[in-house]
This record gives sequence, structure tokens and C-alpha cells, in this order.
Amino acid sequence: MIESNQQKQLKFPNEFPNDDYKLLEVTPDILDNIKIHSKLTIKGSANEEAVLCTSNKTFTIKSGQTSNSLLLVGEKNEITSILHSQLELIETKPRLNTLLNVFQEGGKGCLNSLSDLYSESDDTQYDTQLGVYLHDLFSSTQASDSEILQYLHDNHCFQLPHNKRYIKLSKRVEYKLIDLVLSEITINSFQLDDLPIPQLLSKMSPTTPTFLIDHLLKKYSTKTGEKVALNLHELSITRAKQILTSPDTKPSDLQLNQFMELWKDKLPSTMPLGFPFTFDLIKSIAIIITDSKQQKSLKYIDETSLSQVPKQRFRELFSISNKWKITEIEPFIKNIIPPQNSLEQFVLKFSRPINSADGEKLLVLRD
Repeated sequence: MIESNQQKQLKFPNEFPNDDYKLLEVTPDILDNIKIHSKLTIKGSANEEAVLCTSNKTFTIKSGQTSNSLLLVGEKNEITSILHSQLELIETKPRLNTLLNVFQEGGKGCLNSLSDLYSESDDTQYDTQLGVYLHDLFSSTQASDSEILQYLHDNHCFQLPHNKRYIKLSKRVEYKLIDLVLSEITINSFQLDDLPIPQLLSKMSPTTPTFLIDHLLKKYSTKTGEKVALNLHELSITRAKQILTSPDTKPSDLQLNQFMELWKDKLPSTMPLGFPFTFDLIKSIAIIITDSKQQKSLKYIDETSLSQVPKQRFRELFSISNKWKITEIEPFIKNIIPPQNSLEQFVLKFSRPINSADGEKLLVLRD
């Protein structure tokens, strides 16, 4: 400690200034995270804006001027640098474009057909190059490790047992496996709310890998104690998506009442009485379009195919329908709302409210 009457001499080194140092302002919770995990990662390629990631959050990095110049002094009382600015962090949504591209249909991390599981040179051996390693996803994706793992969980990506790489089923493969499982459930009169998993697996064709059926059942079932029940809500949404995206379906011709009949036919005949076959169940994947003759049809929307840039996403959504209720548009924008914004604040940046002829509140795109 220096007494009040003591002086300390500072000097400038020959290499002054050393610009290797930057000041970073952090909040107490970020500092606590650094102390626990001892890691901060800056991610971004040459054509990307860099982000900083803690173990569980993603931040944009901004440079801000300080009111006073700050001297950075080393152990030998040498002034290493004079700083006039500091870096500031603003929490942002994880930038998951890399994951979207890797796991999309046709991507490196997507199983596009069951035959792709096997080596081209030996169809009895699994392909060791299939899928993507977790450490590659961590290094290439502008998101924290926790956010990347959450994406993998939410999108039902899983590790292949033979090479520990991550993969996602294409819709084609998933629909085929669902058909196989539901067929066996129907043939064997298994209860939807009490599935005998070992028996079900034993009934499946030996050409269908057990780990794929096991993964499918984890997605479409819930376990309570020793009891395994089909998740009928999740299954119903997927069957609805299958109808709406079928090459045999012309969206402009698919009336709402026709869809409801097709939907029920796609599900087990033993569905419980009173199951809510309503549009609310699928409002995250479709909207109702009402034409000039008041005919109602359904329009499928793949949220993952929409732009990650908010302004562009709103343009895309309002090209599908020029008027939206806030409850209709919410499922298609909630994943890109910044942490510091509420739903209403975010919506009003890119759209404005109007009242319909009957007094209903609607949103239209801002000019």
C-alpha cells in the first residue's frame, strides 16, 4: 500500500502503446459466470459480426467512449496503454443459422433416408462419417454452449451410437417410422396410454434399427413411473404437418373442414373421446386464410425457414397474410424477440395496429 506522502514514478516503455488490451465492462452475473466457468468465447467468421458467449448467454459487443482517459499500468510501473474506450455487452438471441443449415433437409446433420445410415462400400456397416460432432457445433455456432445444447434438445437431434455424432431425422424418415410404429400398435391392440415398449420393439422389423425407434418413442411419448404413453398432442401436430406438406396436397384447395377429416384419419382409431381436434393445437405451424367468399383454408408455415432478421421475417409473414392477430403471429416470431423486448414492443417496431370493421384489433405491416 502507498502512503499519502509517497510518490510512485510511472514510465513509458519503448513499445508504447501496446494495443493488445481492451477494457470489457460486465455485469455482476456475467462476472459470476466467468468465475465459475473460467471461460469467455468470442465467435464469428470474417463476414460475421462477432459475438461474445458465456456458458449460457450470447452478447453483441459494442465499443463505447469513456469520459476519462484510463492508464493501463503493468507490474513494473510502465504505462502499457492509454484507453479512451471500453467494450460493452448487450444480450442478444443466439445466432443459430449454422445449426439450421447443418440439420436442415439435405444437410450434413440430417438423415435423409434409412439407407444413408450405412456405408457405401458395405451396407452391413454404419457410415462412420454420418452426422456432426458436438465440438464442431460449439466452435462454428454463434451461441453459448447451453443455447446450442438447448437447440439440439428442442429440435430432437440425437447422438448416433456408433460414432457419437449428432443427427436429426428428415421428415420423410420420421413419417415412415411413425407409420411403422402406429401400424404395430394397431395390429397388436396396444393401449395408447400404456405402451409395452419391449414388446413393441420386438415386433418391429429387424431391418429398422432399434435406436431409431427408441429415439422416436422418446419424442412422441411420456413416461410416468413404469408407464409409457403416446404424446397425442405432439403426434397430432406432426400428422397435421404431414398432411399440409404432402406433395399430394394443394394448399389452395385444402379447405379447413377437409383438413379436419384427413387429420383424424391419420391418427389411431383408438384416440380418446373428447380429444381436442381444434386449430389451436396446430397454430404454431399454420394459419387460417379466409377468402373473399368466406371460405376457410389452411396455410402451412415452417418457422425454421423464415429469416432470422426481424424486419425480413415480418415482410415474409405479411406476404402470406396482410393482416394478423397478435396471437396468430406470436408463434412465428417468439424465437427472435430480443431478451430486452416484450412481445408487444417487438411487434410494434415492424407493424402497426388497426381496427377491423367489426372492431377486431389486427396488425398490418409498417410502411
